[in-house]
Amino acid sequence: MQWQWLFKAGALFFLFLVLQIPLIWTQDLVQERSNFRQQAIDSVSQSNAGTQAVVAPVLIVPFEHRYWADERDKDDKPIRVQRTRAGKLSFLPRQLQVDSKVDIEQKPVGIFQVPVYRAALQLTGDFELPADYGVTVPTDEQYLFDTPYLALSVSEQRGIKQLQMLQWNAAPLAFEPGSRLPLHDEQGVHANLPPLQAGGPQHFVISLQLQGLKTLSVVPVADNTSWSLGSSWPHARFWGNATPDQKDLREDGLDANWQTSVLATNMPSRWQNCMESERCDDVLNQAFSVDFLDPVDVYVKSDRATKYAFLFVGITFGAFLLFEIMKQLAIHPVQYGMVGLALAFFFLLLLSLSEHIAFVWAYLIAAAGCIGVIIAYLSAVLRSVLTALGFGVALAVLYGALYLILGSEDFALLIGSGLLFGLLTLAMLLTRKVDWYHLQQRVLTPRSSEAR
Repeated sequence: MQWQWLFKAGALFFLFLVLQIPLIWTQDLVQERSNFRQQAIDSVSQSNAGTQAVVAPVLIVPFEHRYWADERDKDDKPIRVQRTRAGKLSFLPRQLQVDSKVDIEQKPVGIFQVPVYRAALQLTGDFELPADYGVTVPTDEQYLFDTPYLALSVSEQRGIKQLQMLQWNAAPLAFEPGSRLPLHDEQGVHANLPPLQAGGPQHFVISLQLQGLKTLSVVPVADNTSWSLGSSWPHARFWGNATPDQKDLREDGLDANWQTSVLATNMPSRWQNCMESERCDDVLNQAFSVDFLDPVDVYVKSDRATKYAFLFVGITFGAFLLFEIMKQLAIHPVQYGMVGLALAFFFLLLLSLSEHIAFVWAYLIAAAGCIGVIIAYLSAVLRSVLTALGFGVALAVLYGALYLILGSEDFALLIGSGLLFGLLTLAMLLTRKVDWYHLQQRVLTPRSSEAR
């Protein structure tokens, strides 16, 4: 009988490996459907706007510098000639307060729903300008200043849905397209300013509505920057240079507040490098950012579920083998295979149903269908409805544990390891008094054949 035992073990191991084929195919299908969803998101981004990063506002003063330079003529004789160079002086706000309210709407693209946000932002603050813009030159040199302007940079200019006139020292000024900044390919707007007076604060108020996808960022360019965010969308992830100093995530929405100073960001130095080199990643990397998440990302959950599929099949096969040993029943490898296929189909049903209905209902329907089929099949195989129901209850517990793992990302490892340890403990308790050498000779011999 030893060879029969080895043949049975080898057949079950081979069957377990074969069942990985539909499970791997299901994993590939999850990735493929996820890619289709990403294509839907990209299509919305192309027709509307993508992620939005706001850099605002910056005061720019173009200038022409006339100076004398010592050079040599064509005969290599020293001469003194007048040269000019053009440049821009930039001033960052002393104070910047950003108040924002964000609403989310779902845009249908085929069977997919893409969350699109519309953010109403109000930016208030002030600048403090030094005399002569802080420029001191020798008496034989001259700075000629052109019209100053206030620049607002956004990563997707077409996402600007509404922009009110700039309030500069309580006077309304019109915005024009283009930020004229080396950021986001000059995406954004600017407003020409009247002659500026040195000394005393220069106040501004900017109100705009911005549309985008997933991420909203604010770059803290001021000496002191604060950003308050409110939304009726409770599903968010905060990241970037700093997380909110205060945040409140509720079922009906969220509130968050950021605050930072120039001591933390070293923004003047970063901004100077940006203006001189036109490489501004160091500035953008200081942004406060929030992702507005899809609360039911079925592909993430389905992908995580399929990663536990081999455990389902392995635990079920182990339970069958244990039952076969304890009850001295012979269960054919084909019957193992039928149950394994039913378990594999659960993950395919879960994926297809969750694309059309809520994930929790898709999970319940797929689990109930697979458990029902297995109970009906086992009641005939084991010739006992009660025993089949017992297996059904055990599978229901496994499905319940998997759902807890899927819904508890932070505790997934703890729940999974606890479940496996519990199952191992149960198997050891049930078999602690089993005479394995005796059962090895009888495990493949059903009682009916012994009676004959």
